[in-house]
Amino acid sequence: MTFWQRFEQALLGPIYGSAMLMRSVVWRLRRPMLIGVRAVVMRNGEVLLIRHRAGRTPWALPGGGDERYERMAE
Repeated sequence: MTFWQRFEQALLGPIYGSAMLMRSVVWRLRRPMLIGVRAVVMRNGEVLLIRHRAGRTPWALPGGGDERYERMAE
């Protein structure tokens, strides 16, 4: 291990660890509110489902979430 690598580990390791701890604290205090919707779309007694590429349940009801600063009416 070179001098520079030891220097990085000794100096930057604790700084990185502290930054990650502060990030965790800020996240817990200011956890963003997430808003999502789902819809049941029926036609002639059939229900519309969408297929996701990944996940535990590949088939689900259509839905989505709001964008940052998007009004609820939109």
